Amino acid sequence: MKLEAENSPVIADVSQAQLIKTLKKLKSYGPSSFACITDDEGNYVQVAGGRFTCFIERYDAKSKRLFRGYHSNSSTNFEGGTLLSFGGG
Repeated sequence: MKLEAENSPVIADVSQAQLIKTLKKLKSYGPSSFACITDDEGNYVQVAGGRFTCFIERYDAKSKRLFRGYHSNSSTNFEGGTLLSFGGG
């Protein structure tokens, strides 16, 4: 598996410790706002944001299906919604 994160070098054969360290650094603002881990078949999980606002998406290469995470209960901190802003377009 390879790990890519904004403003970081690509890590091939990523370890669990490297993955955790990278994910803990993610923030909706700042130098690293998104990361993606991809396997040899093209399946991936990508995340953006961090701390209080985040986005997660998984792609299954075999079925070509995309799954996005969501929470059915709105956050009391952001009852009217919130704008997520990430680097990388």
